[in-house]
Amino acid sequence: MSDNTSGTNDGAACGGGLFVADGTNTVTDSTIAGNAASSPAASSQATGGALFADVTTDHVTITGSTLSGNQAEATGDQGSAAGSAIFNRQGVPLDLANRPWPGTSWRGTAGRSRTSGR
Repeated sequence: MSDNTSGTNDGAACGGGLFVADGTNTVTDSTIAGNAASSPAASSQATGGALFADVTTDHVTITGSTLSGNQAEATGDQGSAAGSAIFNRQGVPLDLANRPWPGTSWRGTAGRSRTSGR
């Protein structure tokens, strides 16, 4: 999955590559590269350049996969960006194994992955 953009001109941009909701979600032996969550709006948020997990039950598993060159970018006045690779909104288990993250960048308040909630 590559070169996708989740964007908005007036609010939050979430999950440039993938947006996952409840249930067990698994990504295996895949490449998630060059994706972006991007918003130019004032006071906006951009989260999860590669993956935005909004899971309240079960968990997310990423195995043997490469997350590369993904970004979260909020360029508006007082905008914030978090989780250029992964943003785990609810704080449920996130299982990562064999996961290189080359070239992943962010502009905003957090780094490659971020967990909130719980």
